[in-house]
Amino acid sequence: MGAFIVRRLIALVPLLLLISFAVFALVLVIPGDPARTLAGGTHADPAKVVQIRHQLHLDQPLVKQYWRWLSHAVRGNLGTSIYPATHTVSQEIAHRFPITLSLTLAAMVVSLIIGIPGGILAGLKPGSARDRSVTFGTSLGIAMPDFWVAMILVVLFAVKTHLLPAIGYVGISQDPAGWLRDMALPCIALGLAGGATIARQLRGSLIDAMDQDYIRTARAMGLRRRTIIGKYALKNAATPVLTLVGLQFAYLLGGTFIIEQIFSIPGMGSYMLGAIQLKDLPKVQGVVLVTAVIFVVVNLVVDVGYGFLSPKVRVS
Repeated sequence: MGAFIVRRLIALVPLLLLISFAVFALVLVIPGDPARTLAGGTHADPAKVVQIRHQLHLDQPLVKQYWRWLSHAVRGNLGTSIYPATHTVSQEIAHRFPITLSLTLAAMVVSLIIGIPGGILAGLKPGSARDRSVTFGTSLGIAMPDFWVAMILVVLFAVKTHLLPAIGYVGISQDPAGWLRDMALPCIALGLAGGATIARQLRGSLIDAMDQDYIRTARAMGLRRRTIIGKYALKNAATPVLTLVGLQFAYLLGGTFIIEQIFSIPGMGSYMLGAIQLKDLPKVQGVVLVTAVIFVVVNLVVDVGYGFLSPKVRVS
């Protein structure tokens, strides 16, 4: 298992370099003179254009720019905003990332709470009324966009009944109950589709697992149904679900960008959208790089978990 993890870590090095260059290359996709575009366009103040060109080192060779940016990023320095700011990009991300991560993890919990029982209920009785009910519910959950679910929840629970707040955020360390109250609607809106997807995947995997020869052998040996399901069927059915959970985590992390804007949560999503509106390249590069690295780390964790569940993966 240790060699398997080391191989995966080594394989990440070229991938991270490729990602870092792709993020840095955002400056290359800006049409015309990047410094003039970032300064405001054709009518930009010439002094501002010169300032941005010098600040972003756009007057240096491209390779030198990339190497300087990469060496700083490795040390945790993602630059400073084009516009006057009290904190660097790294400090802003360090402040906002825990908020986004807590929202993502809470939404993942909602997805698992919905997806695992739903998948088991449907997968153990395929073709039954409860299977059809779960299938209909998951189809509905997958079809509804996150932002639309969020607006429905706001209307039902904030505007009509005043049970939960529509906007606002309080840190979990300051007021755990307040944090749970503020994050309830965003987490449900974000995790609903993920739960439906997990339920559909687990249902299919469980149906396949329950039809295998080793399950019939276990039944013939007189093992209890609970043991057969819990010890054999679910373990094998969980392998593709684990991969899906990793992908869902990445999807949820990306989905927070819109959900945070709807519920006025001061996470990385609102920070990113504000940076895009202001064409603040260092902020955009910083958020994209951090998000991409998180995706890679999550996939590494999924790979390790996949290898733990399946010896064939470790050998290959």
